[in-house]
Amino acid sequence: MPLAQYFSKKPWPSLESQHPPDDVVGTIKRVNAGVVCTSCHLRDLKGDATTPRLAGQTQSYLHKIMIDFATGARSNNDGMSGFMKDLSAQDIAAMAAWLAGM
Repeated sequence: MPLAQYFSKKPWPSLESQHPPDDVVGTIKRVNAGVVCTSCHLRDLKGDATTPRLAGQTQSYLHKIMIDFATGARSNNDGMSGFMKDLSAQDIAAMAAWLAGM
């Protein structure tokens, strides 16, 4: 019971991420026009029971996963690997920032 009381008095963490600047959003719109992330990750990029959620994940996690797909370190989805290989490092960083801010 003391442990529960301790945690019940702690403030709820703010998990809200910063929204990226307008130039990053412009990059995202250009990239998403070619990749169309919503075709798999669904409306608002929230995924479902079989498709991973992208919106609101941490920027560092998203960046690592996208880089892993681009380099072939992660190869469980040929479509994602193909999409990420076509993006520049700046595009991937911008996507990670934008998705984290959703």
